[in-house]
Amino acid sequence: MNDNWIAAHSKVDQAFQTGTVAQASDSELMAYLTTLCTGNVPNPSVQHREIIRGLTINHIQTARVIARLNRQNTILTWVVIVLAGASIVATIM
Repeated sequence: MNDNWIAAHSKVDQAFQTGTVAQASDSELMAYLTTLCTGNVPNPSVQHREIIRGLTINHIQTARVIARLNRQNTILTWVVIVLAGASIVATIM
């Protein structure tokens, strides 16, 4: 294994050990996933850890997408409500 991968994997280990993985930026999460997917884990007793970490990162990313879509949908809903109200007012006048 090269030194770059070992350093990157150490960052992944540290993020999970300290619990900062949930606050990592999207680009950091992608870097963590790349590290987890490209490294070779020769010890079968810890291979499952890499899989679980990848699933955890995917869950964090999915939760962020859902939260962003929810915010966008809320804004759009209010826009539609305002337009419907304006339409009713314009119809009455």
